[in-house]
Amino acid sequence: MTVTYLVGNGIIDNVPANDLVDVISSNTEFKNEINLNRNVVSFCRQSLACSNQSAAVGGKTTESQEEIRQNAMAFFAAQNRTVTREDYVMRCYSLPPQFGSVAKAYLVQDYQLEQSKQDGQYINTEIPNPLALNLYTCGYDNTKNLTHLNAATKYNLKNYISYHRILTDAVNIKNAHIVNIGCTFEIIVMPEFNSNEVLLRVIDRLKDYFDIDNWRINEPINLSKIYVEIDKVDGVQTVVRPDRDGKGGLQIVNKFNGNYSSNKYSILNATKGGIIYPPKDPSIFEVKFPNQDIRGQVVTQQF
Repeated sequence: MTVTYLVGNGIIDNVPANDLVDVISSNTEFKNEINLNRNVVSFCRQSLACSNQSAAVGGKTTESQEEIRQNAMAFFAAQNRTVTREDYVMRCYSLPPQFGSVAKAYLVQDYQLEQSKQDGQYINTEIPNPLALNLYTCGYDNTKNLTHLNAATKYNLKNYISYHRILTDAVNIKNAHIVNIGCTFEIIVMPEFNSNEVLLRVIDRLKDYFDIDNWRINEPINLSKIYVEIDKVDGVQTVVRPDRDGKGGLQIVNKFNGNYSSNKYSILNATKGGIIYPPKDPSIFEVKFPNQDIRGQVVTQQF
């Protein structure tokens, strides 16, 4: 049995899988029930059970004032047509809520691999496809963590975009990769401040910084900005830098498997010049459990 609903109340209606298990009421009819065994009929009625094998996604929280301002300007610039990358992304965010919601969207040119043989070796060359675009998307689950859109939301998004896209454009809707991360840090606190209070303020500042509303697909992590955010906290004397072996200080680590995404990513190899770059395939960094994945400690100044 498939149930489709059009009206929701935001992320609270992004029901997890195997959550709809209570039968409130039912009306079961049997053919020639008078001739059937009453015990068997009663057992059949009482054995009715239900469950949802897949999670419901597509709900989204109310936009902040800044999101409304930015989206309003972009929507006005689009003028009901999709030509630029920003037009397509804005069109995703303006999907009518009764058809689902897109939390993150990113558009890139499609390409095909052409294999050629050089010096006895086969080499793959990327050939851009001028008539096709790849639209990478993410949605929210019931706890506002990133997840892939379900088939129904993708179908609605595809139909919605088809009314605005250029006739010669082919749009492929794909799942953006989710890279879960954690952040650890060490700070030195000014002598006149309470170390525990300063530490909690720094953690709260980083929770706001890594809030998923502030991050987009394919956005890199600028470590310098994190240092600046921590330095802004009242009572912080300095943020400890990693040692020569790359240990201690401020660290961004990859979290995978278990309750996290299965995507494993080498943060060390992706760090160049203080910038942590995302994978080549369109991806987004996410601190999934900020209460446990953002941790810090206060250390004493060493001379």
